[in-house]
Amino acid sequence: MQTRIKTVGVVGAGAMGRGIAQIAAQAGCQVRLFDMQAAAVAAARDHVLSQWDRLQEKGKLDAAAVAACRERLQGVDSLEALAGCDVVIEAIVERLDAKRQLFAALEGVLGPTPSWRATPLPPRSPPSPPACSGRSAWRACISSTRCR
Repeated sequence: MQTRIKTVGVVGAGAMGRGIAQIAAQAGCQVRLFDMQAAAVAAARDHVLSQWDRLQEKGKLDAAAVAACRERLQGVDSLEALAGCDVVIEAIVERLDAKRQLFAALEGVLGPTPSWRATPLPPRSPPSPPACSGRSAWRACISSTRCR
């Protein structure tokens, strides 16, 4: 059975978060981009829009594709706005305590459903529980246990 991801939430509007948001929107997903700093969301959105303009100028995307991507990228001002997303990707500061705090807050919004969590962890991250084990830099927490 194949699962179709329609709506992606991205937490963190830095370089990684805006890149994830851009690619997800280009892939046809509705994207909700959140950051604790509203100015970061606006700056990330402006950056992504300028990237799409450049891709159009280079002939990589046509005007219709750029317009569709622009409509799919939405900045949001609260974690609660991520309710209903098929997947939420965190791209926040590389501090384990911050990630744990974010996951706890997201569970309050999205519930403990294991399918919503995806996190990019650095290859040298502290040891993690079996739910988040793996050798690659991208680790998806898809087990029914909490990612602690």
